[in-house]
Amino acid sequence: MQQFARLMDGVLNTEMNLHRNYCAEFGIRESELEELEKSPTCQGYTDFLVRTAATETLGATMGALLPCFWGFFEIGSQLAEVGDTSEDNPYRYWIEMYSSDDFADLAQWSRELTDELGEEATHAERDAIESAFITSSKYETKFWDMAEQLEEW
Repeated sequence: MQQFARLMDGVLNTEMNLHRNYCAEFGIRESELEELEKSPTCQGYTDFLVRTAATETLGATMGALLPCFWGFFEIGSQLAEVGDTSEDNPYRYWIEMYSSDDFADLAQWSRELTDELGEEATHAERDAIESAFITSSKYETKFWDMAEQLEEW
């Protein structure tokens, strides 16, 4: 429970503050953010995550969350290794956060917990974990595409 409380704090405070700060740098007020309509992909992805957490097992919920944690860590780490992390790069804080030791620990913990829950699960539960992981992985890909294409309704 403590790890999940830290996870929630990290998402709601640390991660969201990073994104709010970026928006402020681009002249977008927090009140404007709160009024924005989610894009179709963002709406579908968040609905999928909330529905999974509300109706499925912890294993399936972790399967749904894992692609986000793992993927952002992998992308952040690759960018830290070969990308521009200079003061001139406006995204250096994003790279620093998602390649950090703390985020590496979160990704590792998420993988280990998902694996552990999968090992203890019935065949049907393992199928649900796998299905949630695959669906979420597809949404992650669409999420990046959505941002690049500035998707709207």
